[in-house]
Amino acid sequence: MKSTYPNKYCDNCKEITERYSKGNCKSCVKRRNMKNSSLRSSAISELNKTINNSYIPKFNLDSYKKVTIESIIKDTNRNKNCFIYFLIKDDNLVYVGKSNNNILNRISSHIKDKEFDSAYYTAISSEKLLDEYEKKYIVKYRPKYNKVLFYKDVAINILDLKTLEVYSWNKHDIVENTGCSMSAAEGLVSGNRLKLYNRYILECNRQKQHTYKEILDTHTNTVERHSLISFAEKVGVKQNSVWYFFNGGNKSFQKKRYVLFNSKENEVIELS
Repeated sequence: MKSTYPNKYCDNCKEITERYSKGNCKSCVKRRNMKNSSLRSSAISELNKTINNSYIPKFNLDSYKKVTIESIIKDTNRNKNCFIYFLIKDDNLVYVGKSNNNILNRISSHIKDKEFDSAYYTAISSEKLLDEYEKKYIVKYRPKYNKVLFYKDVAINILDLKTLEVYSWNKHDIVENTGCSMSAAEGLVSGNRLKLYNRYILECNRQKQHTYKEILDTHTNTVERHSLISFAEKVGVKQNSVWYFFNGGNKSFQKKRYVLFNSKENEVIELS
């Protein structure tokens, strides 16, 4: 059946098309949408990477010894054989490892599959503490070559933003205590997602800031600026009692007396 649409020229490829949309044919629109989607995905990926990196503390090289033959021999002669070592690339920590025998052999074994330009270490008093310290350093600094450890049954500190309690959970504990899926728990502990239910985060990602919001008191018709802490103190309740209201979960508080005022933006104040 012949189309009732008049022939029109595509502004992009200059071909006649019956399917006319915004000056372009269907093929050109599809290519344009795919290109825009690719650009958006790339921008979002870079933004998420920047956000994730902003939560990782800077590894301080001055706090550790640089790996040299002389320093290792000196510590070995002092009966220090247990070490946590750090591989560095361009002043950034890329791997955390442990050694209870020959640290130089352990470090040299990484040359074939990891890129690094220097190595530092710290001595540990007991071999029993090696696993504990290694996990702590990996969870804190999240080196790129240690990602596989996050998917094992490693207990890490999870902060509940509602109660401000810190829990030591592995991924199975997270699923059991929050009711989330296993993939969501793995995403949280691996750093691929920042929050779970907008409530649970890695304790190492705790931000040193308070968000201030404007709250309308409908009884006095006044608007006051409060953080979660100051508002809880004002109404005389615990912070977890006002958490849902302050974060938009409830529309009002205390029988519709307090409501969030629609300001242009919420101010974030950094804490010292």
